[in-house]
Amino acid sequence: MAEVNSDLLCQLLEMGFELEVSQAALRQTSDLGQAANLILTGGVQSVPEGGGGAVGTAGSGASAPSAEPAKGGEATQEQADMATLNLKPKSEAQLAAEKRELQAKIAEKKKEREQEDKRLERERELKRREMGKGLHEAQAKFEDQQRKRERMEAKRERDETAQRRKELQEQLRRDKEERKRAREERENAAKAVESAPKPAAAAAPKPQVEYDSCQVKVVLPDRSTFVSTFAPDAKLMEVYSAVMEKNPVPFQLMNTYPRKVFTDEELLEVSLRDAGLVPRGALATKAL
Repeated sequence: MAEVNSDLLCQLLEMGFELEVSQAALRQTSDLGQAANLILTGGVQSVPEGGGGAVGTAGSGASAPSAEPAKGGEATQEQADMATLNLKPKSEAQLAAEKRELQAKIAEKKKEREQEDKRLERERELKRREMGKGLHEAQAKFEDQQRKRERMEAKRERDETAQRRKELQEQLRRDKEERKRAREERENAAKAVESAPKPAAAAAPKPQVEYDSCQVKVVLPDRSTFVSTFAPDAKLMEVYSAVMEKNPVPFQLMNTYPRKVFTDEELLEVSLRDAGLVPRGALATKAL
C-alpha cells in the first residue's frame, strides 16, 4: 500500500473533497492538480484500505469483493490473493480517527499560515516604518542644508557690504589727503604772490570772495534734517559718509533742484563747489 502525502491530503480536504476519495486519488498520483482533476472527472479508482481488491470508480457504490469463496466453492484469483495477504479494510473507528487526525493537521497548518501571515504583516509594517523614518530623516537633512545655505548667503552679503564700505572709506581717506595737498599748494602759491614785488597800482578788479568752508543741510528720509560744515573742495562722498554715520540706513543722495540722484562716480568726483553748495546749500535723500 503506497503511503499518502499528508500535506496534499490536507489541501484536498480543505478544497471540500471526501477523505476516502482524496486518499484514493493521491494513491494514483502525487500531483495535487492531477489528483483534484481525477476526483472532479470521476476517474478515481477505489482501492480498499487492504489493497489488492476489485477496482471500481470512487463514489459509484461498488463494494470490495469478499474474501469468502464464491458460490459453488470456487474462489476468484483476486479473492485468493486477498486471503493470502490477509488484508482487511479499516473499520469506521479507524477511519474516524484518521479523519480527526487529518482535521487536527489541517487546523495546525491553518494556525501556522495565520502565524506566518501575521509575521509577514509585522515585517511589512516594520519596513513601512523604516521607510517613513528614512523619508523623515531625508526631509530633516534637506531642511538643515537649506538653512546652512541661507546662513552662508547672508554671511556673503554681509561680507560684501563690509567690503564696499571699507572701499568707500579708503576712497574718502585718499580724497581728504588730496584736498589737503591742494590746499597747501594754494597757500604756498598765495604766499609766493604776496612776497613777490607788486607792480604799479592799477585799477584793481573787484576781489573775488574765497570761502574756506561751506554749510550743507541734508533732509533725511524720515524728514529730519542734518546740518554740517565742510571744506568747499570736499567731495559729495564726504557728505554721504557723514549722513551715514548718523543714519545708518541705505539711501541715495540727491540735489533738491533740479532733482537729481548722484551716482557713485559723482559722489567720488564732484566737489561741493562744483555742485553749487558754497557757501551754503541743501541736499535731499531717497531711501532704498
